[in-house]
Amino acid sequence: MSVPLFVAQEIGHTLLDENTWMPTVTIDVSQSPEVADLARVHAVEGIGNVSTHAIRQDDTVLVGVQLTSPVQATFAVAFSYAIHQEFLE
Repeated sequence: MSVPLFVAQEIGHTLLDENTWMPTVTIDVSQSPEVADLARVHAVEGIGNVSTHAIRQDDTVLVGVQLTSPVQATFAVAFSYAIHQEFLE
């Protein structure tokens, strides 16, 4: 099974509430409209059920993302460990 693969661009954190920060990464989804629409779905329906897993090979850390509600979607984001090490830990 192949899934859309994106490259991590900008990284940061988003304030969820008064005391909770969530790691955030920017990816270019312009060639993947179904993934691009996830931001709208999350804004309307809420976060839903999201699971992630990661593997590292050499300098690449590949994070797989799977959503099962409110919609189903699977994609992966590639990070450079040398560049994003602090963010990934």
